[in-house]
This record gives sequence, C-alpha cells and structure tokens, in this order.
Amino acid sequence: MRTIRPPHPLRACLLATGITLAASASAAVDTADRYIAHLAQSAADVWPVLARETPDMAFYRRLQILASDGQRAWLIDAEGHRAIPFEPVRQLNLPADNGLFNPIEWEGKPTIYLGIQGEADWHARQCNLADTACPVADNFLLATHEAFHFYGQKAWKVPSTVTRGTPYPVLATPRQYRAQLLRRLHEAVAGQPNALGHASYWLQRWKTEFPDEARDGIAADNLEGSAEYVGALAGLIAEGVPRNTPAWRQRLLQQGNPDNYPSDTDDESYPLGVLAGSLLDRHGVAWWPRVATGETPVDILLGTVAPVVDRADTALFDRIGREADDRAVRARYEIEPFLARWRHEASRILVIPENSMKGSFTMSEGGGFFRLRQAPQRLQLRFSATFAPRDGHILASGITVAEVDAAKHCQIDGTTFLAIPLTPQEMARDSDGRLRLRKAGLSVDIPYPAQSAFDPHIYCAR
Repeated sequence: MRTIRPPHPLRACLLATGITLAASASAAVDTADRYIAHLAQSAADVWPVLARETPDMAFYRRLQILASDGQRAWLIDAEGHRAIPFEPVRQLNLPADNGLFNPIEWEGKPTIYLGIQGEADWHARQCNLADTACPVADNFLLATHEAFHFYGQKAWKVPSTVTRGTPYPVLATPRQYRAQLLRRLHEAVAGQPNALGHASYWLQRWKTEFPDEARDGIAADNLEGSAEYVGALAGLIAEGVPRNTPAWRQRLLQQGNPDNYPSDTDDESYPLGVLAGSLLDRHGVAWWPRVATGETPVDILLGTVAPVVDRADTALFDRIGREADDRAVRARYEIEPFLARWRHEASRILVIPENSMKGSFTMSEGGGFFRLRQAPQRLQLRFSATFAPRDGHILASGITVAEVDAAKHCQIDGTTFLAIPLTPQEMARDSDGRLRLRKAGLSVDIPYPAQSAFDPHIYCAR
C-alpha cells in the first residue's frame, strides 16, 4: 500500500450573515459536485482502457469509487456517477477526510471508499491557480493504484518470507547502487546506448553485495512497482497522451527521474516499476503473468541483459550518500527510544489488529518502513491511522509502531498486528473497565485489552 499524501488544510473564513453562509454552503456543494464529475470523467477515460491490458486488470470494468464528504455520498464507475443516500455510507464509520482509501463491496461490485472532505476544495484551487484544464486528481490516481493492490494482485504469489522496508541501521551504499540502477533505466527510456547493460551491472552489484536486502526487497519491487506502473498508465491515459510517442516517453521520464526521489527502499520501488514496466511494454514482453508469480519488473527486464561495467554518476552517488546518512541519523533518533521502551522489563505491549483500521494509513515525510535484525523485526515510522476495534477507537498520529505476528497471543487468524509499547501507568484500567489514554500522537478509548496467556507483557485490543 502506498503512503498517502497528507491532507491539505482548509482555510475557510465565514462571515456572520445568513446570506454569506448560504452562499458558502452552495459553493461547497458545487465544488464537491464538480470534483465528483471530474473523478467520474477520469474513470470513464481510464478504466476501460486499463481493463484491456491484462486479465489482472479486468476488474476495472466493474470498479466503483464510493465517495463521501461526511454529509453526502456518491457512487462513481466507468459509466458515470450518481448521488446516493448518505445514511448507509455513514454507517460504514469510515473517515470523510484525508483522501483515505478502504476496499469494500458495494452493490456486489469491487469498490474503493474515498473520503473527499477538503480534497474537493483543494483540487478546485489548483485548477483555478493553473488557469488551465483541471489536472488529473491525485486521489483518482491513488484510488486506481490502491485498487490494483486490493483486486488486481489478490491472487498473486509473492514469497511470504519477504518483508518491506529499509534495513536498519541505514547504510548508504545499497541506496547508491539502486540510485545508479534507476538512473540507467531512466537513460534507457530516453534511448541512450548501453543503458540497459549498465543498469544490469548495478542490479547485479546490489544483489551480490547486499543479498539479504535484495531478497527482502522483492515484495515492494513486485507489488508497489507494478501498481505504480498502473497508476502511471492511468495518468497518461487520462491526459490523452498517445502511447509510446515522444510525449509519452517524456512524461515517463518526469515520473522516473532519480533526482526527484529520496533514498529509501520503498520510494525506490515506485519509479523502478514505472521505468521497467514501460521498457517491457515497449519491447513487447508479456511480463504481467510473470509478476503475478513473484518476479519483479526490473528482474524480468534485466534478467537476460549482460552487465556492462559502469562508472558511477558522482553527483548522484554523493547526493544519495548524504541523504542516506541524514536518514540514518533521523531514524536512529526515533527508533532507539522506541526500542528502549519495547525492551524495558516493565513495558506493556498494546497489540492492535490491522484489520480494525478504518481506511488506509499515512506516513509523513521522513517516515517509512524499517527492517530490524532483532525483534520487533519491522517498524513503521511517523505512522498515522484510525482504528475502530470493538466498542472503541484508537487514533495514531505521527508515531512509531511495530508490525508483529500476534495471532497466537490474540487468538485471531488472517491478519497482521500493529504494536505500541506503553508504561504500566499508561496501561492502567479505568474504573469502568476501559483503557483510556491520551498522549502525544496517541488517543485510546477501548474496552480493556485481553492479556496474552503466553506473554504477560502483551495486551490485545479486542
């Protein structure tokens, strides 16, 4: 799942007159309606084309967006859009803002829920500022990307042993190798000679010198790389750019420019997928069945390309090195205190089933996934989400959480779990049998969690 762009703040100024308030309400309604119509036009332009790409994308013919601004609701598909009663949507208890996504089934069809509160006004301002035709809405591209995760990749066979994230402690050299790989793929799209051979050289160096990272990076390169290519296709189709033309390649070069991405393994996966996927399509390779069995777009592209020894792009090497070093310092500043709390003998570990998350999650700038060699083996930094476990809520905002296997402790199968270390005081039971906690970045009000029968430090949200 992709990190979602944080919401844009609304700066509304309401004057204390009934006429002005009515006009503002009318303008808000018009803005939301125009935004919904814009999303629907993109769906009509894009989804039927994507549905013909590969059997894994056939679901786009039936895909719907269920959108809500917290007061009204709409249903969008490739045939158009319509307003629907709000009350059944309200009962889903999904956030109306932040552009958050959630896969659901609505009227028997695959559906992506989308909260648009604030987003419609922000998008309208961008259109007005640009004084041109409205650009493709980011939320439409993200919904198309996320839908491919939920429905297109549902039956894919990615090795279950791989985990997503930047290895911790953070090292600069693997990030530099991957940056060089991305640079050469970028040059290959531009038509430079020997670019694929040079790309193969950097891929092989990364795999040889950092085999654990190469093994663990398969999931992100496979799942995120392919989904990002679908999102890139959606954007180009919506803009009406003719396929495999110079204009098409120019837009791909903008999206896969190595100068425009930070140095961590997750962010690398997206442009690598876009560039490798575009080259595979240009060469007429039937690659979609192969990614569905666990291969990555980059491996398929370069698997038969002989490496050609290459010299590093010094400026790129130096920039990525500096960014990786800075990221290492920032990560250590946040991760080490978390680990100290986690390992403290008095810690209480609050475990939350991920399937109680309402909508998708966000990670703010500087956050991301990290892999550790010791428990807990996977962390998510600057994580924000809303959870609705039974009869309560948990709000996380910009905190560090661990991803753990707690099925045995919580007696729940088929989901992953997120965990937060708390002090005994923070885990104190209220007189009415609930856990209530408000601290920086975390708000909890739930029935008191069940203590694990296997580890007294672990408490499972019900």
